[in-house]
Amino acid sequence: MNLIVLSEMSIYEELQRHCKIEKISIQREIAVHILPLEYDVRKVKNFLNEKASIIFQSKNAVAHSIKVHRQIKNIKPGIVYCMGKYSAQKAKEALLIEPKYPKNNYSSEKVLGMMLEDLKRESRVLIIKGKDGRNYIGDEIGKRGFKTEVINVYYRKAVSLESLENKLIKSANNFFIVSSKAALINLIEHLEKIESDYKSIVIVPNRRLLENISMDKISNSIIMNNDANPLEYIKAMREHNER
Repeated sequence: MNLIVLSEMSIYEELQRHCKIEKISIQREIAVHILPLEYDVRKVKNFLNEKASIIFQSKNAVAHSIKVHRQIKNIKPGIVYCMGKYSAQKAKEALLIEPKYPKNNYSSEKVLGMMLEDLKRESRVLIIKGKDGRNYIGDEIGKRGFKTEVINVYYRKAVSLESLENKLIKSANNFFIVSSKAALINLIEHLEKIESDYKSIVIVPNRRLLENISMDKISNSIIMNNDANPLEYIKAMREHNER
């Protein structure tokens, strides 16, 4: 088995250790860079009040919204939500608060369900996310009449994967861990430039990422929740190999 990690992972070092023990080839080839966006912090300052709830839609949303952190600390906000454990850890370090997040199956749908149980009629919701990131939570909350403000604090820029073919193994299954649509599109565009055929299996956090994607160069896909641990990734790859 040959594993290539195309997206930043909080558990990469741990996954790397387990792969070494299991004698699985693992390489990291980041497909997109995360870059900061300029945004108007005055809009945030005017919007926030004591009843405002806040959601960080990713770890990058926490990392690239430093100018907002001071505004949040200056008020006594409502509940702060995060998409998963790792973004919650970053928010806790930055804001000295305990965010709420799903304990498993990190997803917009899960977070929305939690929020709808907590929000009051007068609640405001500040959504902090990346450009071209999913708008599901903002759309659904807006439909229910809550006041929302959305700020995009970062964007993804595709990175050249010209050296990708050198990392592929013809006699093995090549697994790719991909956590964003931008990274998946970049991967497929580069696979399509390669004349030889390789067994390529993408590991993605949900089927939504595969929508409207050309699968001509992809042999198969595996769905793994973002909260999966390294052993769960290895088990999924081994099970695929044994089919």
